[in-house]
Amino acid sequence: MSQSRSDAREDWQDYGRDAREDRQDFYDDNWNNWNTHWHGYYSGWAFGAGIVVGAAIASLPPAHTTVYVGTTTYYYSGGVYYVPKGTTYVIVPPPANAIVIELPPSCTTVYAGSTAYYNCSGAYYLQVSDGYKVVNPPVGAIIQSLPEGATEEIVSGTKYYVYGDAYYRAYYSGGAVIYQIVEVPQ
Repeated sequence: MSQSRSDAREDWQDYGRDAREDRQDFYDDNWNNWNTHWHGYYSGWAFGAGIVVGAAIASLPPAHTTVYVGTTTYYYSGGVYYVPKGTTYVIVPPPANAIVIELPPSCTTVYAGSTAYYNCSGAYYLQVSDGYKVVNPPVGAIIQSLPEGATEEIVSGTKYYVYGDAYYRAYYSGGAVIYQIVEVPQ
């Protein structure tokens, strides 16, 4: 084998090793936030398809759109967000302020005051002139059940449920338990 061919193979192997290390570094830098706060976001049909926050895929779905939030480029398809990382794409939670033309599947309408929001498995959207914008959880909104993957947290003796960026408190309404989105407790 010629030296140049050997060098090319070594360069290619170094490139692959560097790309794997970059993906792992990205995953390590973000896993605690994603796992703690977005566990279960892409569940049900998506989980069965191997779609979980932090997973890397080789190529984007054919019917994706490009979404810009500040200087960050995301890709969106069927309710799933991706960021480019090396030669792959990493699945991430819905980024705040992203605007998409179509809501993810299985969203429900909730109200905070007189404003309608869309609860899409614990990520919240508000209809704007050019589509639907990912927004902070609407404080005061009532939901009937917690998102799959919500975790319990005790703050100053009060029990909250946490999912994504939302804190929920349980209340009784008649004979049923409902959950209200509340301010982040101090």
